[in-house]
Amino acid sequence: MQDEAPPPLRILLVDPNAGASAHTRTMLEAAGHSVIFVHDWPAAETRLTLHHVEAVVMCITTRGVGRTSAPARLRAAAPRNAALPLLGLSPGTDHLAPAEALAAGFDAVISRPFGAEALAAALREAVRRRTPPMLLDADRRAALRRMHGPAALAALDAAAMETAARLLAPILDDGGAPEAIAAAAEEVAAAMQGIGAVYAAAAVREAGAQAGLGRRAVRPAMATLTSTRFALRRDRMTAAIRDPIWAASEISPGDTT
Repeated sequence: MQDEAPPPLRILLVDPNAGASAHTRTMLEAAGHSVIFVHDWPAAETRLTLHHVEAVVMCITTRGVGRTSAPARLRAAAPRNAALPLLGLSPGTDHLAPAEALAAGFDAVISRPFGAEALAAALREAVRRRTPPMLLDADRRAALRRMHGPAALAALDAAAMETAARLLAPILDDGGAPEAIAAAAEEVAAAMQGIGAVYAAAAVREAGAQAGLGRRAVRPAMATLTSTRFALRRDRMTAAIRDPIWAASEISPGDTT
């Protein structure tokens, strides 16, 4: 399974070298990816604002803006773009360049010349490095979208996160008896499970199992809940971009239209 190519992605290709970029674009499109091509970083920032992009493939010599490098600009962007997989294309003339590019924020680097298989492997590695644990159950989230429109789903997610804050924050501040921590953890885990936040549910149940540690048991779960909050928001935003009909709907349970 590790050798499988990533699913078709919406890729932003940034490369000042017109000839080399045309070859890269041809290979990416032959692999089934949709490619938006620009020559420089200012144009790339514009495309990131206007289009939904799932990965960035960029020549590592691409200039940023002012004293800020292009990868640094990407990582400082809005959350949906800051976490994008970033594959670097190295000219291949500087053996130190790939290591420097990785340190600068690229997730993987491939040196020219390269073929389609090597490009696919490098893209797969970049995507793998940016793929977090499975925070959300995709099937459960899809089922919730069939039952709820965007605002209703946002309210459902907010209610579950509020349950977590209400029950766990006091424990984090003041501690608590093991029985109380275990009971709070189970209630929060059920709330997380209900919205498809499976990773958070597991983390909170683990906190309940370690209730004898007091507040120390809760701290790792709180970090996971923070990540989950962003994942829920990103899930709704992505769904709205991919399904404009759902984005314009407001369905509540029991509606027949």
